[in-house]
Amino acid sequence: MIILPQSIPLLELAFQLVDQNSREIKEVLLNELICNQAFWSYEKPEMNTISDNQLIEKVLIHSDLDSIYQLFSIYSESQIRRVWEERLLPDVRFYSMNKLFAYLLFHIENPDDYLESGIRNHYKKLSA
Repeated sequence: MIILPQSIPLLELAFQLVDQNSREIKEVLLNELICNQAFWSYEKPEMNTISDNQLIEKVLIHSDLDSIYQLFSIYSESQIRRVWEERLLPDVRFYSMNKLFAYLLFHIENPDDYLESGIRNHYKKLSA
């Protein structure tokens, strides 16, 4: 039987536990990225110096699918998708990986068409 302190409402306690779990997952992902040398040109980063968008981007690029799926337990699909669309999709070096992400993570039916459109739109913005 768990005894809860009277001063902390149950909902607040639940939010604290979720926040603690999110921090632990972020630390595990950051340590994995450090081991994979994703920050090779930086000093060893601390969790408080890495933005959520940077962490998402680096995990998408440098981690395996298990770690990528962990992102979905701490960030919304829309946030992950936004980072992917803004930072990875326009980069043709990641075309094959982006095709996999489009189909597997974001359930896009025609990944090739979607990627081509995204790349084209990116270059239109740059030339405007």
